[in-house]
This record gives sequence, C-alpha cells and structure tokens, in this order.
Amino acid sequence: MNNRHTPATLLLAAFSILSACASGAPGELQPVMPTEGTTTEQPDTVSADDLHLVMTIDEVKASVVLDDHDAARELVARLPLTVELTDFNRTEKIFYPQPSLDLGDTPRGCAPAAGDITIYVPWGNVAIFYKKWSYSDDLVKLGHLDAAGLAALSATPGSVTVTIQRASK
Repeated sequence: MNNRHTPATLLLAAFSILSACASGAPGELQPVMPTEGTTTEQPDTVSADDLHLVMTIDEVKASVVLDDHDAARELVARLPLTVELTDFNRTEKIFYPQPSLDLGDTPRGCAPAAGDITIYVPWGNVAIFYKKWSYSDDLVKLGHLDAAGLAALSATPGSVTVTIQRASK
C-alpha cells in the first residue's frame, strides 16, 4: 500500500477538518451578528471598568465586582442577562449559562465566602453563595456580590429572577 498523499488529498483533508471545526459543536459559543443599535463585544475587549456590574434582585440594586480573568470577561460580554436563580443545597443560588462560560486561563479552586460568585466546573453552573462553603478545586471564583445583594438573596426562599448588567459609567 502506498502511504504517500498527494497535495490535493492533503488540502481536501485540511479543508474537511476546518469545515467541521467551523460548524461548532453543540454548546460551543458561536459568534453573534449585532442587530441595529447594538454591539457585540469579545471577552478580550472588556476593560477593568466593565467588571463592575449591577444585579437587580426583587427591586434591590446590588453591586457586583468581578475578578479580572477570561471567564469573567466572557460573562460581561454576554450582558445584560436576566436569569432565574434556583436555590441549591441551602447555601447558594445557581443558574446555567448557555453555552457554558469558557474558563480559558482562569485560576481554579476557592473556598467561597457569603457573597462570592463562582462557577462549578463539572456542571458549568454559576453559583452565588449566600453561606460560606468549603474549599473545592472545582470552583472558580468569578467575583463578589455586595451586602445589599447578599441580604436580598438570603431573604428570598426558592427561586428568584435577577437581572445582571454593566454599571453605569
């Protein structure tokens, strides 16, 4: 059998691989075309000022400060978001971003304090802790919710709908 490949065969194989990658796997972040009057922002274009957010919880406007890393910048690029947070384990409220946030070079491992916003890596969910929890290598800290937001989340049993947006400049 001849194991040599012609340039045309190699070019066809490369094109097939690139075409398969371009189509995107299920759950993979795909580029979105902006509609009139809107812009899309890539995670690497998010400035440090953009890491200051406002979360509205039952009419309470709370401040969120995100850490400066890939996963936080990707979350900011998706704003504004309105999500339903569901109670989990009587320690945190969670939601599942679709698609999951890309962690990139984001540092892993944390022991969340009340108010910490994290990603649980195995499930891809965002968790906002309203009680302290133990250290886990599977948690990635995204940032922190202020005391007003923490009080509003703690006082709301079950699920709550929140809006997350950039803070006004």
